[in-house]
Amino acid sequence: DLGLSRGRRSLGQLIVMGIVAGAVANIASTIIFAGKELFELGNDTPFWWALDRVDWDWDLWLFMAVGSYALVPIVEEFAYRGGMLGSLARAFAPGAALLGIGILFAVMHSQYWSIGPIGIITLFSVVFAGAIFGYVFLRTGSLLPAIIAHAMVNVPVALEFEWGRIGLP
Repeated sequence: DLGLSRGRRSLGQLIVMGIVAGAVANIASTIIFAGKELFELGNDTPFWWALDRVDWDWDLWLFMAVGSYALVPIVEEFAYRGGMLGSLARAFAPGAALLGIGILFAVMHSQYWSIGPIGIITLFSVVFAGAIFGYVFLRTGSLLPAIIAHAMVNVPVALEFEWGRIGLP
């Protein structure tokens, strides 16, 4: 089972679980952005460096909507949670499988790597988000909540609100 079913939950329950998981997964990135305002955390990751220098016009928003906000969550959740996590969870304890897939998920997101505190903190936030996506998948047996949570983390990547920022860096 690759998570293509609704499990034993209604569509409404799956959507709510996805929204809650997305909000929880966003906690780490919000802390990172607050920390960046308060402390010197080192050089930004390559993604943040580029993000701060790009003009967010309608063409970029459309590009990001199709790629990062729609396709990436679907493709990555099918691969990481539906495929790999499902196999790992059958071979190992659920906690070990979640940690393993969260680490692999972070390793594969090299755009967030940098030397120093900000890079380390960012990698931990990606592991955390990957584990949250995996947890909601294992609890529901459906990829829909993980896709919704992942999209929530990706969508407002450029929206800053004073002390908070929604979305992974």
